[in-house]
Amino acid sequence: MRTRYFSHYVYIEPDILLKNYIVEMDEEHHITDVFPFEKEIERTEFYSGILLFVGVNIAFTEISLDKIKELTLKQEYVEISSNKKYKMFHIEDFIK
Repeated sequence: MRTRYFSHYVYIEPDILLKNYIVEMDEEHHITDVFPFEKEIERTEFYSGILLFVGVNIAFTEISLDKIKELTLKQEYVEISSNKKYKMFHIEDFIK
């Protein structure tokens, strides 16, 4: 079963920052789809603030929040490798 997550901001390691996007993951923690929020979709979990998707081998302490703040928001189509497994972290009110 796939799970969808939506947040004001989404960071996908190493350098993708998106505003108002939905990230879909499978049960094995692979990102299967990323698309802009256009309408509410049932069974989508909403988190206020920012969601961080980082590789399963990366510790939270290795994430540079300053680097994330400096990234430019991506507006074009984003393609994510479906071979990589991710962990998700939620940070409220990270970017103002």
